Amino acid sequence: MRKKLLLLLLGLIIFEAAIVTLVWWRGYLPGQGESPYAKQSIEQYDVTVLHYDRRRVYDAADEIASAKEKLSTETELAEIKKKADASQRKVTLVFSGMATPAEMEQILTMVKEYHAAPIFILDGMSAAEDPETTRNIALGGYEIGNYGLNAETHWENSSEEALVESVAYAQVILKTLTKQTPDIFLGNATVYTDDVLHAVYCTGIKQVIEPSSFISSTSFPSFTAAMGYMNSVNNGDIICVKLQGALDDLEYHRMEMDIRTIWEPQELEADGIELPETSIVTTVQYLLEALRTTQTATVPLSRLYLDFDQEVADLVNEENKAAEKSMRGVSTQTEYFDNVLMIGDSLTRTLANFDYPNGLADHADICAYVSITPSQIMNNVTAENIHGEQVAVWDEITSHDPRIIYTLLGANSLGVETDEHLIQTYSLLLDKIKTAFPNAEIIVEGLTPVSRKVSSDQLAMTNGRIRALNVQLAEMASEKGLHYLDIYSALCNEDGDLPVTLSREDGIHLNAEGSARWVAFLQSHAVSTEFDKPSLSEETDANYLEEQPAVSTELINTQNEEGQQ
Repeated sequence: MRKKLLLLLLGLIIFEAAIVTLVWWRGYLPGQGESPYAKQSIEQYDVTVLHYDRRRVYDAADEIASAKEKLSTETELAEIKKKADASQRKVTLVFSGMATPAEMEQILTMVKEYHAAPIFILDGMSAAEDPETTRNIALGGYEIGNYGLNAETHWENSSEEALVESVAYAQVILKTLTKQTPDIFLGNATVYTDDVLHAVYCTGIKQVIEPSSFISSTSFPSFTAAMGYMNSVNNGDIICVKLQGALDDLEYHRMEMDIRTIWEPQELEADGIELPETSIVTTVQYLLEALRTTQTATVPLSRLYLDFDQEVADLVNEENKAAEKSMRGVSTQTEYFDNVLMIGDSLTRTLANFDYPNGLADHADICAYVSITPSQIMNNVTAENIHGEQVAVWDEITSHDPRIIYTLLGANSLGVETDEHLIQTYSLLLDKIKTAFPNAEIIVEGLTPVSRKVSSDQLAMTNGRIRALNVQLAEMASEKGLHYLDIYSALCNEDGDLPVTLSREDGIHLNAEGSARWVAFLQSHAVSTEFDKPSLSEETDANYLEEQPAVSTELINTQNEEGQQ
């Protein structure tokens, strides 16, 4: 009997504890019942946040009191920072608000990979609820701005006192978490009246941002739409990406461009057209890739107004470093290719039937396979060779005894592998080739450009990504003591695209004229051999290449002036 009573008593204690815990959680956990922020009287000037079973109090009483006192004594207004009149291709990228912690982690990773330099405009509550992400933003070296306490909208309709309270609250939270003092403010869907600018200035913030355009998760249903948007972006623009929520009518900007490359979310929804699901992470990826493809640098606001920004120039030149690392060889004649093995995919395969003369395949050994990747060659997969035979690819490659080897691989990896994985597998393959052919000269050819349409329509195959990969290929070749040849610059036009005059309808493979330019480039940038004769007597070379200056008969890795034309 006593045992039953003890068990009953224990059960009552557990039940009461559960009730108390439930009430406590509903009273204090954001999203469950009344928010702890709603419980705070505005006169308390503090915010209590439950995070990982700890409560952190942000007391802003002194800051708010000081700012309110300035309302009656200070006459200065915060400066509005608008788009700059820039000659260089640069913009300032702003992220306002915060997405979920998982999404923010992905966004920060992408920002780092794309070498972007955005400003993160954070509201106090989101920062307090996700302090880890907030600190990671600061540790990444990114500028942080103030979005108010709750990212409130239309401050032009509120009192100066209310704005001061919100901004000062947020300022305390952001300073506590990041050890930074935000010096810029963005009003969420706000018209910057004198009262707004005055109130912001009284909180100690001297600048407010007025973006040129706004983007949300529904702005880009495809990469094509992002590229279409870039057509409307001007040098010196300020682009704001709202990481949470839809665009306000004040922020919505109608782009004047072809309907194929732009979506009007409000009008489409009004017409009953269902928009595709696009996450904010995907939207950010589309935008960052579009910025890279169009060689648009993202810079801090302080550098947006510089007449000339050396770092922007260096960033653009970084993509051209592959050309600088390209080898300069000697001009040669037809017999040169009798000693050559070409390893590649369908791009190289097109050379098999090239009329040079009697077909290039009559001179060079061409091991080229449709849709092949470096990892597949490593694994000795079976594929169809240029003669229509099914062969084990590595076995066929090692059946030859070349003095010179050209490799052009990677295009088929763009849609299925990360850049890091592609470089890693390509590196392993080159090591394997070096081991199999210790006495051969190995030349790594850069990836070729694609047409403007392909670069705009296919996120995985943009010319921006290809140029960035070529830099890595050039560096990899140099580290291995191999040669790099910049085919990209020899084939692209002044915009960095593959001209339609050199490509097939798919915008990827070369036509006869493109193949002729490629072969002529190879012939005029050859590895010196005992039978080479430094001459440009070949008619093909005369048609496609300007006369070369005299060069050493030794292969050197210096800037390829011809490749930059």
